[in-house]
Amino acid sequence: FDAPVKVKKGESFAIVAKITKDSGTVRIYSEYGYSMNGLTYSLKANKGESFYTYNPSYGWFDCTDSGKNNLMIKAYAVSDTQCTEHTYGEWIIDRDSTCIATGEKHRVCSKCNHIETATIEKKPHNYITSVVAPTYTTDGYTIHKCSVCNSSYIDNYVSKLTLDAVGNVRRVSGTTTSVGISWDKNAAASGYELEIYKGGKWTQILRTS
Repeated sequence: FDAPVKVKKGESFAIVAKITKDSGTVRIYSEYGYSMNGLTYSLKANKGESFYTYNPSYGWFDCTDSGKNNLMIKAYAVSDTQCTEHTYGEWIIDRDSTCIATGEKHRVCSKCNHIETATIEKKPHNYITSVVAPTYTTDGYTIHKCSVCNSSYIDNYVSKLTLDAVGNVRRVSGTTTSVGISWDKNAAASGYELEIYKGGKWTQILRTS
């Protein structure tokens, strides 16, 4: 016969089977007993009662009482009901992870129902990369923004644009009340500002576009 029994440390269990022939064998398989894990014991039984006890230090003892008509097998638990080697099923997701929070999962032992839990590591961010070009007033940069949580960071800075200095500035005409000047054209410029230094400061007198 096969009869699974779970016991706690220090307790005992008994299995009773009717013996109808003059003799026979009983197979005992313990998953939780000390030094019995994974082993099978075949015990011979005569008609009547064969009373077996288990001692972890010595093994099985046969105490026969021919006045009975049952076979009783009795053993003493020497370990807790948890397995010495668990057999776990597949992981079950309790809370999936995201890119900003860890998750949790568990699995259950098919022998003793022990539950093992574990942390699911954060998922990586799903960054979308955009390049911002520099201008004459602001620096350029590359921005990486997560499409899930909007977390972002910036790198690859590029300095703002600069114009070459105006070259070959020269006077082309002049009177006592006016002056005419000329300079080489800067192809990148959209216009020019003309300032005069007067009274200890520069003052804009002309802006072209």
